[in-house]
Amino acid sequence: MLYRGMDRAQLDAAYNNSGAVPERDAIVADWAARSAKVRREYAGRLDLAYGDTPRERLDLFLAADPQAPTLAFIHGGYWQMNDKEDFAFFAKGLLPLGINLAVMNIRWPRRRGSIASLPRYAVRCGGSPSISPNTTQTRTGCTSPDIRPAVT
Repeated sequence: MLYRGMDRAQLDAAYNNSGAVPERDAIVADWAARSAKVRREYAGRLDLAYGDTPRERLDLFLAADPQAPTLAFIHGGYWQMNDKEDFAFFAKGLLPLGINLAVMNIRWPRRRGSIASLPRYAVRCGGSPSISPNTTQTRTGCTSPDIRPAVT
């Protein structure tokens, strides 16, 4: 028994979200196709470095209004799977509402302040100077207690 009555196999199964969703491959393929379409239809600033490691990259999709707030999305996947490229499809709903989208990969383990640098970085990349920790919302698909939104 390793944890709460579970042995290694049960514990591994409990954390295997891909195994819990039988249609996962089809869902992820749909996200990738929709994201590829968004990348063709919307001018984005892609694969921008916001830190000094290869994983600290983001794709920035700007709304028409230069004063638009920015939603930073950090994909889930326990830093072992998924990539920002597959989540550009969120821009399709956000940009018409006047909301910028920054889809981020993150370094693991996360370095303090790496995500908090997003508002300054978004301004340097052409986002609104009004982007600040007060106007930027961070949402994460991660469930780890070690990843907390640094920008809220």
